[in-house]
Amino acid sequence: MMKNKRGWLRIVEAVAGILLLAGVLLVVYSQHQTKSSSGEYVYELQKNFLDYVASNSTLRKKVISGGVDDEDYLRDVADLSFPNNFNFTVEICELGALSCKPDPGVLPLEGEIFVEERIISATLEAGEFSPKKVRVFVWEAGG
Repeated sequence: MMKNKRGWLRIVEAVAGILLLAGVLLVVYSQHQTKSSSGEYVYELQKNFLDYVASNSTLRKKVISGGVDDEDYLRDVADLSFPNNFNFTVEICELGALSCKPDPGVLPLEGEIFVEERIISATLEAGEFSPKKVRVFVWEAGG
């Protein structure tokens, strides 16, 4: 009769262990999904902003002229595109530039930074061909 009780105890221990392991895996998986969906959301925001810049002739001209005032203007437009819980910066670079990143101290030292870029060029009617690269850096505010 004692052996029978030990068998049930081992079965209960095994079931408890499986449930505990399944719970841990579920928590880890759900946290991974949340981060992944946050990244997808930021990617969509960046893509929509860059699509808007590429399709707006005034913004395209500002990108191609590429002055400091034009970069500030582009940042003001981007300010309307990103929610307040995200910080961002926009850089306009030459197409062949090896390094296209913001000044030191602009980006946070910790946390995820999402970067997306698009090449912007003039229309055929403009007659000028000097494409530029627009790069958008986005990170969570406070992170």
